[in-house]
Amino acid sequence: MVVDGLDDDASLDWIDAEGRDERTLWDFIPKGRHSTVLVTTRHGRLARRFAGKSQFVIEVNPLRSKDAAFMILGRHTTDKEKYEQAKELAKKLGGTAGALALPHAYRTKVDGKINLKEYEDMLKLPDSQKPDYTGNAVLAWRRLFRVLEKRHREAATLLCSVGVLDVQSIPKDFFQKADWKLTRTLEAYGMIERSADDRFIRVTGIVRLCLQRYLEEGKEKELVEEKVLYQLYEVLKDGEHELDEALLPSILAALKFEPKSSDGKKSAATLHLKVAQYYQHIGRLEAAKAHLEKSLMPRPNDPKRPHYLSSKDAETAKRALDKLGLDMKALPVGGLVKDGKKPASRAFSLPNPQELYTELQSLEKTSGRQHTSTIQKLAELATLRLAHPTMRQTNKNKSNALADARGLPAPKPSSNGSSSSAEPTPQQNEDTPEDDPAVLFERLLESTVETHGPKTMHTANAHYSLAIAHERQENFSKSEHHFLQAIAIARDKLGPESPECLRMLRALACLYARQGNQQAEQMFAFALKNQVKVLGATHPETLITRQNVALFLEEADEWEAAGQELERILALQAYWLGRDAQETLHTAQSLALNYAARGRRKEAEELFRATLATQEQVLGETHVDTMATAERLREFLGSAQGNGGKGNKSVKKEAKGGKKGENDGKKEKK
Repeated sequence: MVVDGLDDDASLDWIDAEGRDERTLWDFIPKGRHSTVLVTTRHGRLARRFAGKSQFVIEVNPLRSKDAAFMILGRHTTDKEKYEQAKELAKKLGGTAGALALPHAYRTKVDGKINLKEYEDMLKLPDSQKPDYTGNAVLAWRRLFRVLEKRHREAATLLCSVGVLDVQSIPKDFFQKADWKLTRTLEAYGMIERSADDRFIRVTGIVRLCLQRYLEEGKEKELVEEKVLYQLYEVLKDGEHELDEALLPSILAALKFEPKSSDGKKSAATLHLKVAQYYQHIGRLEAAKAHLEKSLMPRPNDPKRPHYLSSKDAETAKRALDKLGLDMKALPVGGLVKDGKKPASRAFSLPNPQELYTELQSLEKTSGRQHTSTIQKLAELATLRLAHPTMRQTNKNKSNALADARGLPAPKPSSNGSSSSAEPTPQQNEDTPEDDPAVLFERLLESTVETHGPKTMHTANAHYSLAIAHERQENFSKSEHHFLQAIAIARDKLGPESPECLRMLRALACLYARQGNQQAEQMFAFALKNQVKVLGATHPETLITRQNVALFLEEADEWEAAGQELERILALQAYWLGRDAQETLHTAQSLALNYAARGRRKEAEELFRATLATQEQVLGETHVDTMATAERLREFLGSAQGNGGKGNKSVKKEAKGGKKGENDGKKEKK
């Protein structure tokens, strides 16, 4: 992980919109022995606080004189006088890239004939043994900004708007089309940097500092802040859930402003509502609640309009807040069907398997089997076949399976009297070689061994994927063999307590659990203990292992304890990963099965249906997870008819063997 530009404690100890402690930057920093974090900062105190030990603090030397001279002059020079002038100027400006861009921009855009000595005299930089680098940079910036303001007033005004936002980068969505064109002028004057893909701009730290000082001295900062709030309000006022994730940091930065006017407060209230809807949409309920409450800030002395929001938006916020109170008491799973309408799918558009296979054959002929592009295409096809097994059924069988998934009637008998199944057993599997994920992953393993060697992590991951494919087909002996091969390589290359090795060990434990092998419990215990130590108790990988351990409690008929642990895991996954995350949905299905076994049928059915609806939106109707949940729900509803609606552990027992192995594998193979 790289943390760039950590220059104040507030970046570490972040608080939410209501001033309450929430997740801080510290929470996202890997803390295990196998993690590597690089932090850049200009403050030694922060460096020592972050590193913990002084030997991990590395002082980076300033720019070399010849590099600094190059940045100022725009080219290398053999003229000793010019070189010495550039060297002296760089020293007075502090030698940072942002400050050195200012004299270069001035000489490029304003006066190309002025030499550096004349430029320095024009700025009236004081001679001192200890120069005020920031003060000198401010003088250079102001001289350039005055020219920009005179020649390109609209661009200068835009710079003020982006400069008040305390964020590292600002996306293109922030700008109107005409304003975005002005960013090229700002770039030419050295005020901003544009990303290579033309999607973001960045205001350098020294320019932001100079600009904010300028606005504070002119008492214009509040006016510019309210203008930015209104600009963001105009972007979002008419949409619902249209807040772009890339724009979110800019909005949160703007919400730190303290507008005084009614219009500014109206803009801020609307932005709080939009952020709340976005957070609610992704499952961050606590953050959504804080922003909803902020959006309903009261308007003083106006009983007819008690809020700064419009009447319609105020009602929307109140309903959302009321519903949020109910949602936060319930289990955090999204995707419920509302008003009888199925939510729009957010699943990625799936490629056509036959087209992928044709592309693979073409690459094998033109580039060879060992070429990187060929191996990538093979991996893409194998992963698609593993994740979406129903895509290789005939259209008729596929439509029956999907109807079963949504409407959930009993599957129609086939001609031989048996029921069609969404996941055929090995005996029923009539895959051609290009359909069978195990065959595809076998080919991938062969290519990986030839390309990278038999004892590399590339090969370990190929063994691991092949093991999951064999397990999915209930070919347990082959699956165990490849899991053991993967673990042996990972243990040798990374160590027995490495996250990769522990993940693979957990997958093997899941396989053993399906077979009733007593080694599974010991392996789960080892994996969980070391994941807590290396990754932390709430890391996504640790939570998956905790779920597997909870299923062991069910094996011992400790249904209540298992259900409580699954509820805790579900809440943590929803908070850290989101309600729509694949891992969260795995746990939701396990908890629904637990509820069914304990006779809590209403809760079980609600959770089954909510999970299935979300999986159809996020993963797609043909994804193996979606089909598995549909099958569990069909079995649940069938058992309800058979026993008069009483609790029945048979559904759970029947599903458990497959669930333990699948729950790990479905996510891990990617």
